[in-house]
Amino acid sequence: MPSPFAGSSATYPTTYLIPSDGDDIDAASVNVAFEALGDRTEWLRARQNDYFQYTNSTNSGGDPSTVETFTYAVIAGAWTKSAVVKVDVPSCVAFDQLQCRLHALFIISATSAYASLLSYRMYATDDVSGTPSDSVVLGSHSAIGADDGTNGADKYWPVSPHGRHTVSFNGTTRIGLEIRIRNSAAGSQLAILSGIHLEVQRIKF
Repeated sequence: MPSPFAGSSATYPTTYLIPSDGDDIDAASVNVAFEALGDRTEWLRARQNDYFQYTNSTNSGGDPSTVETFTYAVIAGAWTKSAVVKVDVPSCVAFDQLQCRLHALFIISATSAYASLLSYRMYATDDVSGTPSDSVVLGSHSAIGADDGTNGADKYWPVSPHGRHTVSFNGTTRIGLEIRIRNSAAGSQLAILSGIHLEVQRIKF
């Protein structure tokens, strides 16, 4: 009686045995080749849609408005994750490649006698719903120095960081923005305006 064979998407046999003249005429003489081809077929089927795109966009087409504000009362603040600028990419598998791009508009307010330095970058949290593992998105780290002779005035800064992340753990990976303001005196603020567009493209491994 024939038996079902589902194939495996976890392996792609590079070589396999085929029957030769003189082999026994039985199922065993051809099953190795059929099973290898079944594994290849299942491997390809699992990767037929290997490109996905996920976005988080707050651009409604109107005038920009504040969507999130950070206030610092220390000389050097810790890295702080944005509660708004983030996107979750489900069903990631180790070694998937995530290409990350962000466009946002910041307003920096420094105290009257001092200048702010804003550092920003994108972070990646693999397996965010299980055992989270944090890292920095490669190539996304940058900084803005707000010392332009007008300390105390609001300064508008469009930013467009981008970078790449290699997934390390299976599960949902979160890509988001984190910032740090360093200032010589307390009172610095950062506001993020609407018009954010965070885009993550996943290429399956």
